[in-house]
Amino acid sequence: FDPKELLLRIKALSKRVHLPDKIKIGDVEIDLENQIVLKDGKEVKLTKTAWNLLYYLIKNRGKVVSNENILNYVWHDKAVGDEVIRAYIKELRKILPEGSIETFKGRGYKLN
Repeated sequence: FDPKELLLRIKALSKRVHLPDKIKIGDVEIDLENQIVLKDGKEVKLTKTAWNLLYYLIKNRGKVVSNENILNYVWHDKAVGDEVIRAYIKELRKILPEGSIETFKGRGYKLN
């Protein structure tokens, strides 16, 4: 490898987010490896789409993620509107503790 290219590769790797296998948000435990959500010790079933949205929010925890980025990550090239995102956010809010998902009008959402 060219030393400059190697340095760029190392920097790129260091920027990647490494998530723990399990995270806890209030009374909700999320097993990222096995895609299991437990609330008060009881499993909560999520659709694949809801799981993908939750995972994307976790991956970007603490950052505002735009509707456009959510659409690209969760729905790829499918044509869905912002109202679909709102419906899934509402579903996740029923599971997560109050205030866990913050809305930034006209910008997107943030998982606290």
